[in-house]
Amino acid sequence: MTGTAGYNQNIQMLRGVAVLLVLGFHLQLGWFAWGYLGVDLFFLVSGFLMPLILPKYSAGTFLLARVKRIYPALLAAIAVSFALGWVTMMPGEMDAFSQSGLAAIFSVSEFWFAANTGYFDEPRQTNPLLHTWSLGVEFLCYALVALGLLVSGSEKLRERLALGGAVASALAFLAMWWVQGDQISYFNPLPRMALFLFAFWVSARRWTMAPLPALGLTVAGIALLAVLFADELLARVFPSPAVFLLVPVGLPMMMLARPVPLPRLLGAPLRWLGDISYSLYIWHWPVITFQMLAVRNFDVRLWEAPILAAISLVAAAASYYLIERNGFLRRTVVIAVAAAVLGLGATVGIATNGFTFRWPAVLAPYASLEIMRDRSNAACRQEFAGLGFHLACSPATEDTVMILGDSHARHFMPLFAAAEPETRTMRLSATAGELAEVWSEAKRAADEAGASRVYVAFRWYNEDADGVRALLAAMAADPLPQAVLVRDIPAYTFNVVACWVNQHAIMFYGFCGHDLGKPLPLDVVQNATEGNWALAAATDLPQIDTHGPFCDAEGCRVLRGDTLLYRDTNHLHERLDTPVQLWLYEQIFAADRQRAD
Repeated sequence: MTGTAGYNQNIQMLRGVAVLLVLGFHLQLGWFAWGYLGVDLFFLVSGFLMPLILPKYSAGTFLLARVKRIYPALLAAIAVSFALGWVTMMPGEMDAFSQSGLAAIFSVSEFWFAANTGYFDEPRQTNPLLHTWSLGVEFLCYALVALGLLVSGSEKLRERLALGGAVASALAFLAMWWVQGDQISYFNPLPRMALFLFAFWVSARRWTMAPLPALGLTVAGIALLAVLFADELLARVFPSPAVFLLVPVGLPMMMLARPVPLPRLLGAPLRWLGDISYSLYIWHWPVITFQMLAVRNFDVRLWEAPILAAISLVAAAASYYLIERNGFLRRTVVIAVAAAVLGLGATVGIATNGFTFRWPAVLAPYASLEIMRDRSNAACRQEFAGLGFHLACSPATEDTVMILGDSHARHFMPLFAAAEPETRTMRLSATAGELAEVWSEAKRAADEAGASRVYVAFRWYNEDADGVRALLAAMAADPLPQAVLVRDIPAYTFNVVACWVNQHAIMFYGFCGHDLGKPLPLDVVQNATEGNWALAAATDLPQIDTHGPFCDAEGCRVLRGDTLLYRDTNHLHERLDTPVQLWLYEQIFAADRQRAD
């Protein structure tokens, strides 16, 4: 070993690579589809660093030093997120943010997010603290290191404990993965603990590598990831055994006896990114999230990516030089007071359901997606012909209506609950392609359940065209007389709820230039003409065109009186007042019921 200076340069460059991977992934850049693996590389880096810094610490001073290292920037990000969330978040989103903020302050974010959302789920895009899950796992690892310092003053024993912990964590994870497969939580701490502790053990052994073997091992690790796990990683099935291939990808660079001989134009920026990597990691996700929240568009457009990257870099540099390196902000009492104040704010946010007093009463029905969804109509599950259907837990059985399709099938269920309380309404969740594959089973299920009407409903304009063709062909070849195709309701190029909020509250919540009280022009309707509904409309199968109740020659309407009918760009609000639900039912389904009768 030649001394820590060379090692630190390599570590900083690896940090720079890891944070670039994460940044590119969160900016939704296609070349960074595996970029989320950068987070796991950070656990290798952290574990490798521990034996290099431990000699100057006891268990208590070690944990305190970690708090002083991590908390100033973290608390600053939470504070700024509170301020921005006040003017961009729905109450439901603010409530979830307050809960996650409290979890982040206590370094247990991984457990909160595991219980409340998935890392790759759409709701993640409304929470600027999602990425703090990794800090929670990091503190679990720090706790293990502190425990090792407490129980042993021997470096050799700590090495053995680290190796034993790495093996135990890896085996426990593999056992869970064997049972749960791709259902395992992304936030599972066990594989990250294994990476951290194994890197700790390798670093404690003071092993080094020559450049060529190190390069060969890294290339081999990347190749094995690509060959063995490419499909799973692209499908975001993670963590999986693939996580352990990051060991040969990341460790060799840190084990080199000399700095990696990169050209200055490449090495210097990477080292600087490594220096600010923690701040960049902390700030980049809030930057991206609040841009999404402000415009209510959760897809980062290509032209937005460099702007968001630049803002993230500026925020990270400011955080590194003004917060991370600020001695005053690293004082224990300052951190404690800031954490207490933010914790109190988060508690108030939870107690008030996301500071609902920010919104006038007219917006109360739109305070969160959960409020706008009615899950009671599909809370239970029952099998027919081997297919699993969702329905109300205490369904009436005088008649049965079967709805097949995606979320655009589910949002019709409350209409039947309001207009036909005596009818059992059941839904099979499937894409068009999936329904085509099980069409014969769906027919048998309709017979077994005694369904008098079967509705097939999708977001046709965005559905897979091949799947639609396959479904239409299956329905034509093997007809189900009571089956009816249902067009998706008018879908808009902007978030309708965001417009409604802007008309009734002073918030940066989706910039909108439309007056929802007036008919909306057809050019803002995504599915006015194009899409795969044209394929369905061209068949002889019975159809319901849902656009009639909403649109006429003047344009399309999203209000019924003073009630907004939508919950986003293309779904019905599922908890509308009963008179409004009855009106929608009469407009869309009443005629078909008469036909069936």
